[in-house]
Amino acid sequence: MHIIRKNFCDVIEVQPIRNEDRIEELFAIHLKVLRRVLNGKPFERIQEEFKRDFERTNYLNVMKRSGSLSFNANGVLIGAYPISPVQSPFMINVEGVGSGYAMCAIDALGVAYTFGAKTLIETKDPTTAKPIRISVDPSLEKQSQYDLVVSYKPPCDLDEGSCAELQCPAINFYYSQKSVPSNHTLEIFSFEKAVNYAKQRFSPTGMKKCLELANITLDI
Repeated sequence: MHIIRKNFCDVIEVQPIRNEDRIEELFAIHLKVLRRVLNGKPFERIQEEFKRDFERTNYLNVMKRSGSLSFNANGVLIGAYPISPVQSPFMINVEGVGSGYAMCAIDALGVAYTFGAKTLIETKDPTTAKPIRISVDPSLEKQSQYDLVVSYKPPCDLDEGSCAELQCPAINFYYSQKSVPSNHTLEIFSFEKAVNYAKQRFSPTGMKKCLELANITLDI
C-alpha cells in the first residue's frame, strides 16, 4: 500500500504492523539511542555500540522510514526526535537522564514524556530575546501553565526536503502572539495545546503508534 508521510508520525494510507514484540524491542533500542544522543555521544559511536542490535532488528531502516531519525543529504544525523544531535535554541535537562538539546519547542515539551522524567527547558523568545524557563513533570495530570504561545508549522512533504531543516526552526515559544512573525503557514498554539500535542506525539505510546502505523517491512 502506498504511504504518504509528511513528517515524524504523520502517516496516511497505511496498514498497522501486528508484531507487538518487535515494536517493543525497536522502541527499547531507540530509547537507548535517544539517551546517548541527548548526552552528546557521536552517532558513529552509537552505531558501533549497537551494531548487532541495529542489524538484527533492521533498526536504521525502520527509524528512517518512520521518520524517527532524520539525516541530511550527506548522511549526517540531524534529528533523533525529539532530541537534537546538535546545538539548538532549546536546552533541556532531563532529571536522571542527562542534558542536551531538543529539535523545537514542541519536541522540548515532549522530552519529559519520552523519558518519563521531569525536564527543565531553557530557551528565549526569538523576537524579544527574553529568557524562557519551563518545567515539565510527566507525573502530573496537568502541567503548570505558562503565559506563552507556540508557533507551529505543519509538516512538510518529504520531497520538499528535510522537515528537521524546514519545519523545526519555525516552531518556537513566544511571550505574546504579537511577537510571532507574520506568516500564513504558521499556526498559533496555546501553551496547554502545545503540551497536549507534545505528549500525544512523544510519549512512548505515541511513538510506538508511529512505528505501528508506518507500513514497514522488516527483512531480518
